[in-house]
Amino acid sequence: MPPAPLYPLVTANGGASAERRGMFASRTNWPLERNRFSLALENHRRTGAKLFDLTASNPTTCGFAYPEQEILAALADPRALTYRPESKGLREAREAVANYYHGRAGFTSPESHRVDTSPVRRGRGEDASPVRAESADANLAHAASVAVKTIDPENIVLTSGTSEGYSYIFRLLCDPGDEILVPAPSYPLFEFLADLADVRLVPYPLLYDHGWQIDFEALRAALTPRARAVLVVHPNNPTGSFVKTREAAELAEMCATRGMAIVADEVFLDYPVVNRRAGGRTSHEHTGAERTAADRTAGEPTTGEPTAGDRTAGEPAAAGADRTSQEHTGAERTVGEADGVKPRTFACGSAVDRAAGNRTAGDGTAGDRADGAAARTFAFGSAALTFTLSGISKICALPQMKLAWIVAGGPQHLVAAAMERLEIIADTFLSPGAPAQVALPRFLEMRGGLQAQLQQRVAANLGYLDALLQGGPGPLERLAREGGWYAVLRIPSSRSDEEYAVELLERCAVLAHPGQFFNFSQEGFLVLSLIAPEDEFQEGARRLHKFFAA
Repeated sequence: MPPAPLYPLVTANGGASAERRGMFASRTNWPLERNRFSLALENHRRTGAKLFDLTASNPTTCGFAYPEQEILAALADPRALTYRPESKGLREAREAVANYYHGRAGFTSPESHRVDTSPVRRGRGEDASPVRAESADANLAHAASVAVKTIDPENIVLTSGTSEGYSYIFRLLCDPGDEILVPAPSYPLFEFLADLADVRLVPYPLLYDHGWQIDFEALRAALTPRARAVLVVHPNNPTGSFVKTREAAELAEMCATRGMAIVADEVFLDYPVVNRRAGGRTSHEHTGAERTAADRTAGEPTTGEPTAGDRTAGEPAAAGADRTSQEHTGAERTVGEADGVKPRTFACGSAVDRAAGNRTAGDGTAGDRADGAAARTFAFGSAALTFTLSGISKICALPQMKLAWIVAGGPQHLVAAAMERLEIIADTFLSPGAPAQVALPRFLEMRGGLQAQLQQRVAANLGYLDALLQGGPGPLERLAREGGWYAVLRIPSSRSDEEYAVELLERCAVLAHPGQFFNFSQEGFLVLSLIAPEDEFQEGARRLHKFFAA
């Protein structure tokens, strides 16, 4: 029940109104009392004692080496001194966003339109085949039209952070009381954004079975006539799971049929699990149970275990320091991986140009192609109207710049109608500052160095955590992950997550997030950030492990 109004509404004659409406809007009637976890953290900080923070997720305070001079130089561009109130954002900034998606793959790829491109042979004993040639030419033209799809900068809107992007989309799609379906577990901020837009969130479950997947039966059961969109986080925060190819196809069909939109949050898209072997490949973590024969390439072992050739020098040959019960050894590989990969996105209407061999790791679900669904983007759209959100908070590790974007994709008539309305919404606020917009092309160019540092930190902390969990008996299990900055630990469920987190803080000076903060459906989970400084993470993880082992 919401708290009682703090102030009665005073009428002209000085009396309280019959409705006793509060001074403040009912949408702000959030529980404002401090919970036990926040009180314990406040008390610990008051003592000045050392805190081992396993929730640290602000990259600017985690000890990464930023190219300070380059960042400051980009912000010092004199073009930022001129105010250019362009409703969708400066054209050059939107072009930089469009270029960010260049060379990525969407959920409809040219491989869906395979054709025989070999020349028609007219040798001895063979008839010329103009029909076949014309058919091949037509198919090639169709495949080419798919392959050269790019992001139109006119379908991009810049915002001051993805939170503002959500508010634009909620206002675009929803009347008061309309519904947005959101994954659970997922990011807790959605609830507040929805409240402020007078939108009702309806959770749909992600199920865990050697990896996370959408529960489509529950999702469909949750649909009502007021449902306006399905929101996906790709990869999810905190589970680190990507939307799979078959899931994206089912979402597109369902939303297109019902006149709903897809809203795809891709802020962690550039952080898939990094393969530890040389070559810089990316892959998902899988178990043999997750993969069928159809997922394997020719010559790959038919067991779930990697062969010695999959391992790097010095890597354990059997269950050991660098493996959880749900994963391969340090290779962390899946079938179909290849070098030169860019993560895939939801942003383009169909496919994006992909160079030969430029394939990412397969998503490892039965029946799916092992061609990199984990890294695909929603930005190229689908059969349904699709809004893809991202920004430089995670991509460039620059949350303080407050710059993000929305990419609209899908059926052209719906995209055009959406952009007309979004442009008016954006023009009403004109939020993003000129310095960040002018600097955006340069920020995106320099992101590689910071992303490499973040990936190295994630891999180091994850490796230490896995070694710790495998090093002795205990009730902890790390759940499989495919990307992002977080790890989910399964812990005993005999007490609430908050109770465990508070005791861990008070007894061990270790800060970890209770799973309930992320709307897990049951007790028994803690969430750890993997970008905390290594020394701090290692000591905090050691204390956490000792706490539960006892």
